[in-house]
Amino acid sequence: MVCRRPSAPPTGTMSEGPLGRREGRRETSVPLITSGFPGGRPRRVARPALPILLTTLLPLVLLAGLLAADQPAPPLAGAAIPPAVVAASGIPFPAPTDVWSERAPGLREGRPGLPATRLARGPTGSSAGPEAVPAAPGVPVPPPLPAPPPGSTARGPGSAAAVASPTAVPRPDVATLTILYTNDTHAHLLPFDMPAFGKDLGGIARRAEVIRAIRAAEPHVLLFDGGDIFQGTSFYTFFKGEVDLAAFALMGYDATTMGNHELDDGMTHLIEKYKTAGFPLLCANILHADTRRPVFPTYRLFERAGRQIAVLGCIGSEAWSVIPENRRQGYEFVEPREALAPLLARLRPSADLVVLLSHSGYEGDQQLAADLPGLDVIIGGHTNTYLESPVLVKAEPTVVVGGPRPAGGSRPVGTLVVQAFKWGYYLGRLDLGFGPAGLQAWSGRLVPIDASVTVPLDSPVARLVSKYEERIRAQTTQIVGTCLEDLPYPEVEKHERDLPLGTFICETMREFTGADLAIMNSGSIRDAIPAGPVTMGRVFQVLPFDNTLVVLTMNGAAVQAMLQFICANYGQITGYQYAGLTATYDLDRREVRDIRVGGRPLEAAKDYRVVTINYLADGNQNGRELFREAARRQETGFLMRDALLAWLKRHERISPPPAGLITFVGPPALPTASAAVPAAPASATAPVAPRDAAADAATAPAAP
Repeated sequence: MVCRRPSAPPTGTMSEGPLGRREGRRETSVPLITSGFPGGRPRRVARPALPILLTTLLPLVLLAGLLAADQPAPPLAGAAIPPAVVAASGIPFPAPTDVWSERAPGLREGRPGLPATRLARGPTGSSAGPEAVPAAPGVPVPPPLPAPPPGSTARGPGSAAAVASPTAVPRPDVATLTILYTNDTHAHLLPFDMPAFGKDLGGIARRAEVIRAIRAAEPHVLLFDGGDIFQGTSFYTFFKGEVDLAAFALMGYDATTMGNHELDDGMTHLIEKYKTAGFPLLCANILHADTRRPVFPTYRLFERAGRQIAVLGCIGSEAWSVIPENRRQGYEFVEPREALAPLLARLRPSADLVVLLSHSGYEGDQQLAADLPGLDVIIGGHTNTYLESPVLVKAEPTVVVGGPRPAGGSRPVGTLVVQAFKWGYYLGRLDLGFGPAGLQAWSGRLVPIDASVTVPLDSPVARLVSKYEERIRAQTTQIVGTCLEDLPYPEVEKHERDLPLGTFICETMREFTGADLAIMNSGSIRDAIPAGPVTMGRVFQVLPFDNTLVVLTMNGAAVQAMLQFICANYGQITGYQYAGLTATYDLDRREVRDIRVGGRPLEAAKDYRVVTINYLADGNQNGRELFREAARRQETGFLMRDALLAWLKRHERISPPPAGLITFVGPPALPTASAAVPAAPASATAPVAPRDAAADAATAPAAP
């Protein structure tokens, strides 16, 4: 399947977006409110003079009321969806979405990137209400919410009514809630280049301006993140999340959840950071092992347009499993379904909308949607999946991306699953239309963040990032070497075979320690090295983790057993990069053969020095199986970056080493980088990876 830009904007009425770009909007979908006031601007109303005592005390009373409230006050109630639009005659669902992931759903941190499954059309249908599931032993659940007042309007999947606050803004009969979302931003605060997509993409100050413009145009907005805010650039290496959280707070994020990279510096570090973050990290399924109490808040309630919105958080089992074991000690992982079911049973009856922030991967989110039909929206992360528009999942499970509206239904039946790729290149937008009977319509898309967004000079986010960037630049602009050719590191391909960049990094480790061979998990390298000068900043970007080098003594039989494990489980476990050896993986017989170390045949009784990183040597990413028969372990205390810098000091110029240290024989066929995006079904149009709604039909390469 070839990713290409769309030949034309979506059909329907075109209107000027908040940043001056034309945005396609379907009149038959959820209307996007352009003003909270009739005619587009508020009217000035004359007020009589009030007694001085009243004018003095009233602001204080109102301020005290706001401070005492647990949840933020709802924005001004403004224009709503015209009743004709949400009439029982029905609102069509969006056309089939384009979906692809950088890696196979459920696989992460070096898991092989098998092609993502293209979603097909399916019929819509009814969804059962929340199943009554008993609480998992020891997992706290929230107290029951107040019972709805007699005569209140029923709404939501359980046809239960929300409780109207006596001090709340009067609830409009119809309204639009706009949910904005990101995921897997990985400390990418500055614009970046991305192979196959273009240059000068993303940038958190640009994202802040897009969010500001949407908030100015829409009366009811929530802003969420799907996890993995931390790790990926020098901003995290030097400041450990400080600048990321400060920028997210300035943008007004309402909540996030725990990604696996949030624990790169340990749970204590994460807890301390979120004490002053200004917005909560929600996670219902990670507990203190001794008390079995959640480490973080499990949910948060919001009110917008007089509606109660319950927001929960979780991390998936696969994401949790790739966190280093020593970071997980003292904490207990509970399967998301077990932790979330009792929360849903308590929150669903009084909530108009239930949103889950999930770092479980696209496949995991689909399963959660099927298992927990009480969820309305899942904002996902972890697999860096591009979802051009929301995917509707029924509880059977059946994935639905289009089709007619169910006759007589009061809401889209099922759970909307969304995700917004990675690094902040896109801002996800989901517009939900509420009527008297509850949620009745929805539309969504990804908004590209690129150079077309103008950032004003007085942008507080830009000023914040610039201040930290100056501190980084003082330490990272030094040129430490030269790369003679591009050394790419495609996200999918690096998990399927050894690549020149992986071989080069392993070779620097081998030369630094004098080892015979080197091995590391493919996920330890996080970026490519382009041709040209290599700066200290690039070194930190390629190797952001503080992994240290470990030398193991293994005889030839142990080395063969290590490679045999990888061959036997190829396609089911993470990928690896090597140096100092060659071998053949026979995937027909699932056997390794023709192993040579330093150009010589492997000798079963001979001892070899094998250098790896402490992350693998400590048992992560199958390290326990790989090094089961290692005889000795030597901790060097040196970082991977130390080995690379030492190599550059000695050799200065990087020339790509030969690729293909591992020869593959037999199925499965090894896809190339362009096969990362699956082919479209015959009934669908070719999938696209739009960078701008008004882009022409230029063909773009596949995902990196």
